[in-house]
Amino acid sequence: MKYNNKIYIPCLLPYPEDTVPGQRFRWEQWESLLKKKNIFLNKIYFSDNFFINLKNNKNIFILIYYFYLYIKFSALIILNCNKSTFVIFRNCTIGGPPIIEIFLKLIGKKLIFDFDDAIQYGSENNNNWFFSNFIRCDWKIKIIIKISNLVIAGNENLKKFAYRFNKNVKVIPTTIDINKYKFKKKNINKNLTIGWSGSLSTSKYIENFLPILFKIQKKKKFKILIIGSKLNIKNKDINCLEWSSKNELKYLNQIDVGLMPLPNNLWTRGKCGLKILQYLSFGIPSLVSNVGMNSEIIENGKNGYLIDNKNQWEIYLKKFLNNPKLITKMGSYGRKVVKKNFSNFAIINSLSSILRI
Repeated sequence: MKYNNKIYIPCLLPYPEDTVPGQRFRWEQWESLLKKKNIFLNKIYFSDNFFINLKNNKNIFILIYYFYLYIKFSALIILNCNKSTFVIFRNCTIGGPPIIEIFLKLIGKKLIFDFDDAIQYGSENNNNWFFSNFIRCDWKIKIIIKISNLVIAGNENLKKFAYRFNKNVKVIPTTIDINKYKFKKKNINKNLTIGWSGSLSTSKYIENFLPILFKIQKKKKFKILIIGSKLNIKNKDINCLEWSSKNELKYLNQIDVGLMPLPNNLWTRGKCGLKILQYLSFGIPSLVSNVGMNSEIIENGKNGYLIDNKNQWEIYLKKFLNNPKLITKMGSYGRKVVKKNFSNFAIINSLSSILRI
């Protein structure tokens, strides 16, 4: 559908540009395509790299700097109050009560709230009661959902939660710019590389999974590639690479079979399967835990395998190790799945339509 009238929407984002996956693969990535639909985002970032460094180093100066960022962020929002609609991505101020969201609602602005993780349950790494309730203020997610005119959820699990508080909920999955991911036929006449991509916050999943890989490695030779986490393990067949947006695609393309091991809990059921989408976009079949949205992306035996128990990891990984030709066949189909259902071009019409509320 073609709309001639231009609309301008301030988009409130919590993290520095090009740093956090959900933000990168949603609003930062969608911006250029939305322009073609005459929708122009004015991205307003709450934090910067200096703040993230203070946060990671637990520097006490962070409190002063946080209030500086809050005042600056508020001023930019006030300067955009001539706009009728605001997009709010996740916890746009990272911490604190929903003052800005309530203010915008009280002055008559339409709010579009978007979330791609189970942030209503706090953090998967820090759920201290005091921090959750008085610093991060996890309870505010329900309030923001209630006062929003539209809620965009990254998957059906998140939609189900949001629907309890707001009946106008749409699912827009996290997507891939498929043109950036060039499909290349894998060289299967070599030791295969079994790989995982993630971050420091999710590295516990691959660390807990390594004993299973080591067990299989004793029976079948292959290499292990870890992207985004430095593991203190001495093993010549493990290569750990530091993540950067500059090298992300180059590193991912070194993987032959992708992994996404996850426990089954409230937090993981809210994930949007970005790792899998990246693997498949390069034609990399994947072995993934049968949790949450993973089963909506992986078609068992066609573009990878859904794993229900520890024994199945070995069974299905050996299928690739014993018959590497499966990699090309499944990988090719996997890329088609992403292109059809999880690429930018697959969702841009529905996204641009619902943004014109």
